[in-house]
Amino acid sequence: MSLTLAPFSGTIWGLVEFHTQPTISFSPTPGKGDDVTKTQKEVWKVEWLLHGDLNDMLMIDTDNERDRPWWKGWFVDDFTAHLSRRDTIGCCVRWGDECLGYAIYRLEPERIELVRLAVQPDFHRQGIGAALVAKLANKLSHDRRKSLQLWVPEHALSAQLFLKACDFQGFPIGDGKIRFIRFQGA
Repeated sequence: MSLTLAPFSGTIWGLVEFHTQPTISFSPTPGKGDDVTKTQKEVWKVEWLLHGDLNDMLMIDTDNERDRPWWKGWFVDDFTAHLSRRDTIGCCVRWGDECLGYAIYRLEPERIELVRLAVQPDFHRQGIGAALVAKLANKLSHDRRKSLQLWVPEHALSAQLFLKACDFQGFPIGDGKIRFIRFQGA
């Protein structure tokens, strides 16, 4: 039996769900030509981080560190230090019981500071990071927090291209870093 997944495409519905319709095609016996196509509806949900997600987050960090030399993986102490602060919150994208990506952000008086955003390498370029950014962008308002901000290393081209696709603007700040800002309404 061979199994292939078609590329994901989806739209964001509301604030918390990312719906996709992958096409799964398989042939019951190799070489027979009896291909069957089946479409199923899967739901990715953006939810709050739970303490049980820590192992998945560590695994995502380790996998990203292997593929990207500029990525510095976090340890348990790093996650707990950030998430134990009163102004820092985390959310993740779930597909069933599996955590596919997460975002850790800090609520500042005038902005939301994105501290960490990571997606499992097998699920890059499938809308998971964009769903996390959209969730945070929906929290922006004219009255209070007007921008979503983060910084990335200058040599992290894949991160820069992702942020540009998510309507961020980049501003060099020196020390080999670029500050990316997404304003409310972008």
